[in-house]
Amino acid sequence: KDAAEWSRVLSSYETVLSNHAGGIRNKSYLEEGKFLVEDDLWWRKQLPKIIQSNGCMTKDHLNRMMRFKLGRGKFRPALPGLILRNNEAAVQLKTKQAFECMREDDVKMAV
Repeated sequence: KDAAEWSRVLSSYETVLSNHAGGIRNKSYLEEGKFLVEDDLWWRKQLPKIIQSNGCMTKDHLNRMMRFKLGRGKFRPALPGLILRNNEAAVQLKTKQAFECMREDDVKMAV
Protein backbone atom coordinates (compact mmCIF):
# COMPACT_ATOMS: atom_id res chain seq x y z
CA LYS A 1 0.00 0.00 0.00
CA ASP A 2 2.75 2.50 0.91
CA ALA A 3 4.65 1.78 -2.31
CA ALA A 4 1.54 2.46 -4.37
CA GLU A 5 1.01 5.76 -2.54
CA TRP A 6 4.64 6.79 -3.11
CA SER A 7 4.32 5.90 -6.81
CA ARG A 8 1.14 7.96 -7.10
CA VAL A 9 2.72 10.98 -5.44
CA LEU A 10 5.94 10.65 -7.41
CA SER A 11 4.02 10.52 -10.68
CA SER A 12 2.75 14.05 -10.00
CA TYR A 13 6.19 15.46 -9.08
CA GLU A 14 6.92 17.18 -12.40
CA THR A 15 3.46 18.76 -12.55
CA VAL A 16 3.75 20.07 -8.99
CA LEU A 17 7.26 21.39 -9.66
CA SER A 18 6.13 23.12 -12.83
CA ASN A 19 3.21 24.74 -10.98
CA HIS A 20 5.57 25.83 -8.20
CA ALA A 21 8.04 27.35 -10.69
CA GLY A 22 5.23 29.19 -12.47
CA GLY A 23 3.97 30.59 -9.17
CA ILE A 24 7.22 32.07 -7.92
CA ARG A 25 6.59 35.80 -7.47
CA ASN A 26 9.45 36.83 -5.21
CA LYS A 27 11.91 38.88 -7.33
CA SER A 28 14.84 37.08 -5.71
CA TYR A 29 13.50 33.77 -7.03
CA LEU A 30 12.27 34.99 -10.41
CA GLU A 31 15.44 34.23 -12.34
CA GLU A 32 15.97 30.87 -10.61
CA GLY A 33 12.29 29.94 -10.98
CA LYS A 34 12.55 30.41 -14.71
CA PHE A 35 15.04 27.54 -14.89
CA LEU A 36 13.68 25.39 -12.07
CA VAL A 37 11.99 22.66 -14.13
CA GLU A 38 14.89 22.40 -16.58
CA ASP A 39 17.51 22.39 -13.81
CA ASP A 40 15.56 19.87 -11.74
CA LEU A 41 15.56 17.45 -14.65
CA TRP A 42 19.29 18.05 -15.16
CA TRP A 43 19.97 17.53 -11.43
CA ARG A 44 17.99 14.26 -11.24
CA LYS A 45 18.87 12.71 -14.60
CA GLN A 46 22.05 14.17 -16.08
CA LEU A 47 24.24 15.25 -13.16
CA PRO A 48 24.50 11.76 -11.62
CA LYS A 49 25.71 10.43 -14.99
CA ILE A 50 28.21 13.29 -15.31
CA ILE A 51 29.58 12.60 -11.84
CA GLN A 52 29.75 8.87 -12.48
CA SER A 53 31.58 9.44 -15.76
CA ASN A 54 33.96 12.22 -14.64
CA GLY A 55 34.28 11.49 -10.94
CA CYS A 56 33.96 15.19 -10.16
CA MET A 57 31.98 18.35 -10.84
CA THR A 58 33.15 21.42 -12.73
CA LYS A 59 32.59 25.00 -11.64
CA ASP A 60 29.79 25.24 -14.23
CA HIS A 61 28.11 22.16 -12.72
CA LEU A 62 28.42 23.66 -9.23
CA ASN A 63 27.00 26.97 -10.44
CA ARG A 64 24.03 25.26 -12.11
CA MET A 65 23.38 23.17 -9.00
CA MET A 66 23.39 26.37 -6.93
CA ARG A 67 20.89 27.96 -9.32
CA PHE A 68 18.69 24.87 -9.01
CA LYS A 69 18.87 24.86 -5.21
CA LEU A 70 18.14 28.60 -4.96
CA GLY A 71 15.12 28.12 -7.20
CA ARG A 72 13.76 25.52 -4.79
CA GLY A 73 14.49 27.19 -1.49
CA LYS A 74 15.52 30.29 0.39
CA PHE A 75 17.36 32.95 -1.57
CA ARG A 76 20.92 33.44 -0.36
CA PRO A 77 22.39 36.45 -2.18
CA ALA A 78 26.01 35.74 -1.15
CA LEU A 79 26.08 32.17 -2.46
CA PRO A 80 26.59 32.91 -6.19
CA GLY A 81 29.57 35.13 -5.37
CA LEU A 82 31.11 32.47 -3.16
CA ILE A 83 30.87 29.91 -5.95
CA LEU A 84 32.33 32.28 -8.54
CA ARG A 85 35.39 32.89 -6.32
CA ASN A 86 36.40 29.22 -6.52
CA ASN A 87 38.83 28.23 -9.22
CA GLU A 88 38.08 25.36 -11.59
CA ALA A 89 40.88 23.10 -10.37
CA ALA A 90 39.83 23.43 -6.73
CA VAL A 91 36.19 22.63 -7.53
CA GLN A 92 37.17 19.52 -9.47
CA LEU A 93 39.64 18.35 -6.82
CA LYS A 94 37.34 18.87 -3.84
CA THR A 95 34.28 17.34 -5.50
CA LYS A 96 36.37 14.35 -6.61
CA GLN A 97 37.62 13.87 -3.04
CA ALA A 98 34.08 14.16 -1.66
CA PHE A 99 32.67 11.64 -4.14
CA GLU A 100 35.50 9.20 -3.36
CA CYS A 101 34.60 9.45 0.34
CA MET A 102 30.95 8.81 -0.49
CA ARG A 103 31.90 5.66 -2.43
CA GLU A 104 33.71 4.50 0.69
CA ASP A 105 30.60 5.28 2.79
CA ASP A 106 32.54 7.95 4.68
CA VAL A 107 29.84 10.63 4.67
CA LYS A 108 31.50 12.55 7.50
CA MET A 109 34.69 13.01 5.46
CA ALA A 110 32.72 13.84 2.30
CA VAL A 111 31.04 16.76 4.03
